[in-house]
Amino acid sequence: GPAVARGVQSLVEYTRWPSPRSPVRLCVAGGAAYAGRVDGLRLADGRTIERRNLPAAAASTGGCDAVYIGQLPLPAQRQLTPPLRG
Repeated sequence: GPAVARGVQSLVEYTRWPSPRSPVRLCVAGGAAYAGRVDGLRLADGRTIERRNLPAAAASTGGCDAVYIGQLPLPAQRQLTPPLRG
């Protein structure tokens, strides 16, 4: 639980966007037992993480700064992957 949240927090802190995101919108797709623990986490620079649920069949990830893919069947993962590129 807490280790997963710390890992996600570390990855978000490491990531650099062209312009800072505040809050950082972390979209969660699929079952992720501990994803709720990241909502509201404060990063070292004071920004927070805002968790949103992303439907597995989402055609777009617009509005997401980062995506956490939980337990999804392989076909759903493949459908979600193209919108994440770039």
